[in-house]
Amino acid sequence: MTENERLRHLRKDILNLTFQRFAERIGYTAQAISEVEHGRNSMTPQLCRAICHEYGVREAWLRDGSGPPMQDLDREAELFEAVGRLLADQPESFRRRVVKMVLSLTPEEWEAVEKKMREVFEIE
Repeated sequence: MTENERLRHLRKDILNLTFQRFAERIGYTAQAISEVEHGRNSMTPQLCRAICHEYGVREAWLRDGSGPPMQDLDREAELFEAVGRLLADQPESFRRRVVKMVLSLTPEEWEAVEKKMREVFEIE
């Protein structure tokens, strides 16, 4: 697999992002990412660093295919990464609205949610 094929695989298959959504998060244009994926331009060191930093990708994998594509994350880092992906969704999406609502709960509201969930799922 070539570097441009790995970039496409990362964007499309691993992250499930459009050119636009992928590019926006790293400060590039969709056209710039497309040009690299289609082999018309090479990946610059700056682009590579931006991708690796934003998406938790291992540079060795992106550059030459060695090792696994993603950095090992601890459970908390995985949670933050998942929340970031959900918040990157379309502004009007249900998933994004739910995440924002949950993040804005007060301690009292969390207690009410926990109480209701215990009732619904019959947890002691």
